[in-house]
Amino acid sequence: MNNLQESVLLIDNSNTRTKLLLVSDEFRESELVYIPTAELTVSTLRQAVQGMPYRRAIVSCVVPEKRQVFLEVLADACYFISTESPCGIDFQYEPISALGADRVANAVAAAEYGLFPCVAIDAGTAITFDVVVQQGTRRVYKGGAIAPGLRAFTEYLHQCTAQLPEVSAEVGCKAIAQNTVDALKSGAIYGLCGLVREMIARIEHELDTTVHVLLTGGDAELICRALEADFIVDPLLTLRGLLRVARHI
Repeated sequence: MNNLQESVLLIDNSNTRTKLLLVSDEFRESELVYIPTAELTVSTLRQAVQGMPYRRAIVSCVVPEKRQVFLEVLADACYFISTESPCGIDFQYEPISALGADRVANAVAAAEYGLFPCVAIDAGTAITFDVVVQQGTRRVYKGGAIAPGLRAFTEYLHQCTAQLPEVSAEVGCKAIAQNTVDALKSGAIYGLCGLVREMIARIEHELDTTVHVLLTGGDAELICRALEADFIVDPLLTLRGLLRVARHI
């Protein structure tokens, strides 16, 4: 088992942004490096990691065409997380190979909180729900759901209609809006909140118990404020899952 005495580079490659964090003894969020995924190339990645004293790089990659970028820059130091990584979790998913690396990392990190049953909600380009339970001494991934993220509520309407503008959702708008821009904001933020609330309710119904909720992703804090819910918001959840794997390989 590796005790992580050396620095490890954690990389969370999502559809929108790729986050990099060099970790040795603790997380320092101020040291996060961001690259828009659309701009992730051999050149931009090489520039981002230049001077970082890493020996290993643990990668959650959900954009397949970017795998070669990581392999070319990181070479033998590169390790892609998957359900076959030492996660400490039994996965109930078919086919197991189809479970995204980010969802694996989120489940691993959520389980480390020790609050069961729990659901990790990652609110990004898509919004994912991943449920982990404790069965005896086993931690079991039960599955989850995938839904459109907040941008889909606004960008899709703008792109597919003739007159609706593109807007950014925000907390505080009225449900009964009196102009088109506010009407779009209302539908987006409260529509997404309704989706999240309903998914949690159905998960709890199927488990026949309440769940602990952990929120991560770019829209996590916005959703939590809009719902006025007592959820755990952890913007580094995916990276924490990668670190847990790094300590066991």
